[in-house]
Amino acid sequence: EESGDYDDSFSEEKSDTLDETLKKILRVKLAGEQSSEEVEKVAELDDELKDFVKDVDTLDKDGKYLEGYEKIKELVDGMESVPFELAWRFVRQSYNFYEYGKIDKDQKLSILNVATSKGKDLVDKYPEKPEAHKWYAICVVEFQKQKGSTKEEIKGGFMFYKHATKALELDDSDPSVHYMMGKFCFAVAKLSYFERKAAKAVFGVEPPNSTFEQALEYFQKSSERQPNGLNAYLALDMARCYVKMKKKDPALEYISKCVELAKDDLPADQKAKEQAIRLKQKL
Repeated sequence: EESGDYDDSFSEEKSDTLDETLKKILRVKLAGEQSSEEVEKVAELDDELKDFVKDVDTLDKDGKYLEGYEKIKELVDGMESVPFELAWRFVRQSYNFYEYGKIDKDQKLSILNVATSKGKDLVDKYPEKPEAHKWYAICVVEFQKQKGSTKEEIKGGFMFYKHATKALELDDSDPSVHYMMGKFCFAVAKLSYFERKAAKAVFGVEPPNSTFEQALEYFQKSSERQPNGLNAYLALDMARCYVKMKKKDPALEYISKCVELAKDDLPADQKAKEQAIRLKQKL
């Protein structure tokens, strides 16, 4: 998935508190395009719905989130039984419109609530479908964040980890899930001893353990699975991992790759490039 602004909330320019870190777990770039596996699954639909799905996927890939959301919502609202390939795309379009749509806060929250509820229904009805776990993970961590308490956000982090991990168990080929797990592992690896103890005090269990090496591995896997290979924002995230691992030479290498790969016509790439230049100045 999918185009959108690169998230600079993981900038190394400041040290985050537990609350701030957990708020950022899923402010991610959902990377990649439609996979061959998705194309095969679409083939299971009848010709009319097959064309419809392709249109919705194109709108989403092109960042036309309002059009994609309205198109699929109009269809599924009139269906008694929604096929899975439409159902998970409805959750995707709802989330992406929530995330990137220019609408007021109340509308956004209403759309997020529906998306999270539909995502939970998908997980319950289709527990062996990776798309169900992936998009529920994406929605639920944001839904928990919007409840406005650190406890609920931490709960969202646990739920994200559970369902994103399950999505990878079911389908290891999705670059965006590897990317999300890399972001999650990076955030968890940054937690201090006191922050981990605070999380344990809330839930009675330690947060998931992770390392910057694990985060880097997920980013590498995401890059390997990207249709076009390494891109600017992945190169930046990998550089940040090397910085945390105190490996200056590969960090500089990937900073340079970020700058080289950044496309002039993509604001997200330009933002990543700017952050890479700032990161280099600190080494």
